[in-house]
Amino acid sequence: MVSKGWRRGFDELGRRDFAAAARAAVALCVPLVVLTAVGRTDLSVYAAFGAFTALYGRNEPYRARLVTLSVAAISLWATICGGIALAVTDPPQWVVGLALAVTVVFGIATSEVMNWVPRGSIFFVFALMVMANQSLEAARAPEAVAVAAATAGFSILLGMSGWLLRRVLPQHQGELFLWPLQRRPVRALSPVRTRTYWYLAGINVIGIVGAWIIALAFGVGHPYWASVAVAAVMPTLAALTGYARMWHRFVGTAAGVVVAAVLFVWGPPIWLMVAILTLCSFGAEMFVARRYDIALLFITPLALGTANLAERRDWYPLFVDRFVETGLGVALAFVIVFAARRVVLREAPSAG
Repeated sequence: MVSKGWRRGFDELGRRDFAAAARAAVALCVPLVVLTAVGRTDLSVYAAFGAFTALYGRNEPYRARLVTLSVAAISLWATICGGIALAVTDPPQWVVGLALAVTVVFGIATSEVMNWVPRGSIFFVFALMVMANQSLEAARAPEAVAVAAATAGFSILLGMSGWLLRRVLPQHQGELFLWPLQRRPVRALSPVRTRTYWYLAGINVIGIVGAWIIALAFGVGHPYWASVAVAAVMPTLAALTGYARMWHRFVGTAAGVVVAAVLFVWGPPIWLMVAILTLCSFGAEMFVARRYDIALLFITPLALGTANLAERRDWYPLFVDRFVETGLGVALAFVIVFAARRVVLREAPSAG
């Protein structure tokens, strides 16, 4: 029997955060280990983004969680497929920009209708743009699509695994390792029928696509990082913590780039890369809900490592681009939020 004192200590560490972090880490680790074992690390980036499915459904009852995970998996997979199509066809930049705008609106709308946590379009923006910037031949596209789908499906099974665990554990162990699933998301179309929603969606499109266009104009090597930075802070547009989140994003990313340099600049072998990314995934999910600045110490190397896992390009340009474009994106988001904040707060009551 475990002591009550140890149980209280475990509670303080956050059992919910630990379980969510473990699911995220396993969802990423297992597909990467399989692909590495069969010598197909060229497909690892598609598995990594399919594993984002595991980030959804935290603390939801299993019937609701199955819906959450299924919709998230299909949505992420469709976004990945859109990015793959862009990579294969190499269209004009205006087509990429249009796809990005559509993805932003889709991500925000789906997030609002499904009442997801995490909210917003960041994972959709990230998935689309990283996929679009991969070197991919048309003949390999079906493999990439299949790997993303398989990983998303595995993430659904992983997210639902607690359902079985709760039925096989003895009661005293259940009291320690399990807890009431209290988050019951309300699904409704009403949030996207309000004027405030469309105002926020428009602001997100302007900020996210605008950051990408500005980064392109400056000739930065990975312009989508600027879009990701804006997408990360835009969901808090009408929240009092919005400016703090922007500051955390910039400072946390700067520190995270230093951590990524220590981890990656010496060129770790692929097996060690998988281990590092797994630990970073665990750490990011442990802290993201409580300390966003600390979470970015894990999120930044995870994002950089995931984006570069398959092609293994020179790390230094990635570090510089990540820092510069995050600064650009945060600065643009600050300007947009500052200009739009009063309007959003004035319109917010009508959203109810």
